[in-house]
Amino acid sequence: MSFNIIFENPCLDASVFQLVSTTQNNPPDYAYTGSSPPAIFILNAFTIYPPICTVVYSCEMTTLAGFDLCEDGTFTASTGNLVIATESFAAYPPKVY
Repeated sequence: MSFNIIFENPCLDASVFQLVSTTQNNPPDYAYTGSSPPAIFILNAFTIYPPICTVVYSCEMTTLAGFDLCEDGTFTASTGNLVIATESFAAYPPKVY
């Protein structure tokens, strides 16, 4: 008697894997202190099923040409969090990013 067991990766199966976005919160306004407290965006993690699947987040600026918070800040791909501290009005004029 013989048999085969096939272990399939549920994270690669579109009929099993689910990724549901969650409501995100804006960070508090930043006062250009250059250090403390920095501007911090904390991602509310997406709902993932099955929970054994992992997600790697990425950061991309899509609106303001010449401004890249992803490059100038500290982005963490495993959490989706972004931290930035600057004193430069020239690099980041006051506005909503």
